[in-house]
Amino acid sequence: PSDATVADATGVGTIVDDELLPVIDIDEPTASEGSGSIVFSVTLSHQSASTVTVGWSTAAGTATNGTDYVDSNGTVTFAPMDTSETVEITVNEDGTFEHDETMAVNLANASGAPIGDTQGVGIIANDDDAPGLSVGDVSVVEGNTGPKMLTFPVSLTGDTDIDATFDFATAGLTAAQGTDYADAAGTLTIPAGDTGAT
Repeated sequence: PSDATVADATGVGTIVDDELLPVIDIDEPTASEGSGSIVFSVTLSHQSASTVTVGWSTAAGTATNGTDYVDSNGTVTFAPMDTSETVEITVNEDGTFEHDETMAVNLANASGAPIGDTQGVGIIANDDDAPGLSVGDVSVVEGNTGPKMLTFPVSLTGDTDIDATFDFATAGLTAAQGTDYADAAGTLTIPAGDTGAT
């Protein structure tokens, strides 16, 4: 400079970050109980220049902790520019026919980003066959006086946690309906845990 002195030779320019913080979300997966695990995807809506963390823990739904899955917890860490991580929960196999069951992973205590969806509900799908249903053969001596009852045993083969309901109806083979037997029809339920009925 001429005819002046420099008081401050450096000007500092500031670039203001106008990007919104990413949002943390978790999905709702499905896995068969025989797969050994169910995997939840935890994601950021967009990249972050900073590390993002979020805590997680399992919670029971219709599935039972310890029986259907292994209770666990931990922390998901997103390194800078990372947008996807996973949480894997151990699933226990059994041999029981049952309804599909649910359990959840809850998110909490986030750092570096807000949580959008605090809970992901996972479905543990049954992969066991329905029990087999069979009816046994019976016989009765008709006699000469009064009606006699034929009681047919019905049995289930295989474990089930679901009531088994079925319709039944009589059908003539060599016996004649109305002359040799009275027609009958209805619905029978075998409660879960039982193996038979009549």
